[in-house]
Amino acid sequence: MDEPSQLADRGHQLVEALRESIQGIDAHMLVELHQIIEDLVRLARALKGADQEISNAARKIQMGQRLSRREFYLLRAEKILTFTDTDARDSYDRMDLLFYEDDNVHGYIDILAPVPQKEVSLKEKKSEKVRIPLMEHLAPEKVQIPFLRQEQKKYFMETHLELYRRFRA
Repeated sequence: MDEPSQLADRGHQLVEALRESIQGIDAHMLVELHQIIEDLVRLARALKGADQEISNAARKIQMGQRLSRREFYLLRAEKILTFTDTDARDSYDRMDLLFYEDDNVHGYIDILAPVPQKEVSLKEKKSEKVRIPLMEHLAPEKVQIPFLRQEQKKYFMETHLELYRRFRA
């Protein structure tokens, strides 16, 4: 017997077993059971949709694209994105202040980027620790001040002045 036939036979067996077992159940319990099954189906569909939404958000941040508030909190809830909030602002608002785009580049500014040093030899480069970020970070030196939003200029001047000084005029 082929696989679809086996599955169909198994389905019929399950239906018969259910019919036999529910003969003693009253109509009210059947209605409740039916409602529970419908709720489980809706939950399964919602979870499948959420998985797709989480994958799309993770892909966006890897590509340096701006996240929506919903995408940000989905990634946080799944512990895919960690973001330590050290001030009173909403975490998303703070993260969004780090998003930069101009005509050539876009992404999240790396506020932990070390100040560029002199050229290093190949031997020195091999001994450096490799940082593999979840997302593509922008070096502060790639940021052009005229392309910053007003709230970004204020934020960086008030909280990260040394970093702001590394931005291009």
